[in-house]
Amino acid sequence: NDITYQEVQDFMVPASVGKPFTDAPGTFDASMPSRTSETGMAMMGMKIMRMTRVEMLKGNPPNNLGITFEKFKEHRGYAMPGYIPKHPKEGEVVPDGQILSIDGKQDIKSTLLTEAKKLADAAKSEKVIICFDAVTCPFFRAYAAEDLYGVTNGVPMLHVYIREAEPCDVFDAGG
Repeated sequence: NDITYQEVQDFMVPASVGKPFTDAPGTFDASMPSRTSETGMAMMGMKIMRMTRVEMLKGNPPNNLGITFEKFKEHRGYAMPGYIPKHPKEGEVVPDGQILSIDGKQDIKSTLLTEAKKLADAAKSEKVIICFDAVTCPFFRAYAAEDLYGVTNGVPMLHVYIREAEPCDVFDAGG
């Protein structure tokens, strides 16, 4: 079954359903300390991942505070209790639109649904998972990417890179 907005909200803001807050990646509370580094578990076969927001720390206030509840509310309003989803309901037509290249080129003349259909045809599949995600999101990297991959059952997946999860930081992939 698909996860609901309510389930996302209950996980990300546990106090909204009377659960105690535990300071961990992907959880938020008005009383939480700011986070400038986080440790995630079990991502893509790795058992531990640590991300320190080096560039964020160099920034100006309030960005140099790291991840705060205020930043969460600003950038993740959909995960706050009371949010009303705006996505198409089951059975409604999904909106289509021109896609943009990740290298900034404007010469692409295709749409999201056209690319999804091409991917389905290439994989000889009737379905495609369209995943709106960002690798800069600690929650996606720590949990969602591997969990999603584990349940695709061979259905091809089209990743649509969304707004930066940490817009006041520079993602350092290390190396």
